[in-house]
Amino acid sequence: MSLGTTIYKNRKQKHLSQSQLANQLHVSRQAISNWENDRFFPSMDNIFELSTIFDIPVANLLEDNTSLKEDFKKQQAIKDAKFFKSFTKKEEIIFSITLILIGVKLSPLGLVIPIIYWIIKFKSIKKAYQYEKE
Repeated sequence: MSLGTTIYKNRKQKHLSQSQLANQLHVSRQAISNWENDRFFPSMDNIFELSTIFDIPVANLLEDNTSLKEDFKKQQAIKDAKFFKSFTKKEEIIFSITLILIGVKLSPLGLVIPIIYWIIKFKSIKKAYQYEKE
């Protein structure tokens, strides 16, 4: 089933007109029509919003579109990396000290909490860098 068909079926299940869905997504009714007819694809932000409106996982929206799934993963990785890169050095130091203090208070976890944070941060940035190189 195409993405357009999936959007159409879920829109009908929620008893929404194209105009009502368009208003919720802040796009035109024609955009919804183009998506449902597979002329164009929604942006990754709109796909995320559609999954929220339809109350289904993003994977269900993209189940037969492997290229869109991969694009969604790339966009999400880049978005995560931008979040981590948005902090200044001063903010990073303050946040790290806070995590260490929390870790000390939550013994036996100790320094595990800040270490997990830094691992997640570096993996996110590395993954985004790999996607951006492609």
